[in-house]
Amino acid sequence: MFYQADACVARASVPGGQERFEEKKSPLLPPRLPQWQDALDRVDRSRPCADDADRLGLWLPEAEFVVAVSTNKRLYTYLSNWLRFRQAIIKSLLGTNRYVPPRPVHWRTLLSRFPKVGEVPRLDEKGSKKRRVQKEEAWEFFSELLNEKITMHADLPESIFWNGLEIPQDAFEGDSLHQHYVSRVHEVAWELSEIAFRVELYEMDRYLVPAPSQNEDSFEMQRRDILVRIFGDGHPVMPLVPPKPSGSLSATNIRTRAENLEALRTLMCRWPDHPPHFDTLKLDNPALPDSDLSTFERDATLHYCQRFYEWSGRAAVIPRTPPGSQ
Repeated sequence: MFYQADACVARASVPGGQERFEEKKSPLLPPRLPQWQDALDRVDRSRPCADDADRLGLWLPEAEFVVAVSTNKRLYTYLSNWLRFRQAIIKSLLGTNRYVPPRPVHWRTLLSRFPKVGEVPRLDEKGSKKRRVQKEEAWEFFSELLNEKITMHADLPESIFWNGLEIPQDAFEGDSLHQHYVSRVHEVAWELSEIAFRVELYEMDRYLVPAPSQNEDSFEMQRRDILVRIFGDGHPVMPLVPPKPSGSLSATNIRTRAENLEALRTLMCRWPDHPPHFDTLKLDNPALPDSDLSTFERDATLHYCQRFYEWSGRAAVIPRTPPGSQ
């Protein structure tokens, strides 16, 4: 069940995936960074890519699915199920021996575990057998990953906890949510997308630039060092919440993210078929015009999103605007 970033790796089949190129709007969802969304919009989807049988799954549930929901009751259910397993799942992503990313439907099965109410009738309509199989696969996958029995139903806690704050279930009653709690939901969604983005960039770099059999440990340390400089908060996978206002790819002023873009350039210049003009740039040069930084960022985000699509067969998870800065 563990993943290796090899060219011939077996991947979970993920039907569809084209809709992930489009941004879903929700007051509970921090918007995607515009420069990265523009890159997704420009991906050439006529290029060869992984087909349905080989499409890459998701290392984390989509932020859109967790928080952009129709009712507060469903929102509380999804949040409580995610936060129940968040620490264990993220811990399993911090090393290099990561699990095979499951299909989106498996994440949805885990997150939509409602309390059991009476007897649930066995469905016999068209497609019900397929859904039962998918659910059984999800329960088996997460039972192994989390080392505990995962069942169809789960009781909801009276409160959930996020970043030291208690959020009571009764805050989700009715049609609206207090702004104090909306801000916390923004943080949960932002973290989900940020970790998924970092893991995907990490894994595609491992695929494009595999570590040599000799000196593998030191090579991986160098890789992690470059990733740490890209993200600017001291860790290649786990972000600070709330994030730093500057010195990251999401910094408002492009000059304050120049060092992060230079680290991204360093990473990409190791990839086969990277744009040749990347080699001659020095983005942390204070004399470099802002327009040159913007041009590189535009080219680099498109190159990443295009390569990721051709490798994985789906849209990349991209970073979002940090909470509080919308």
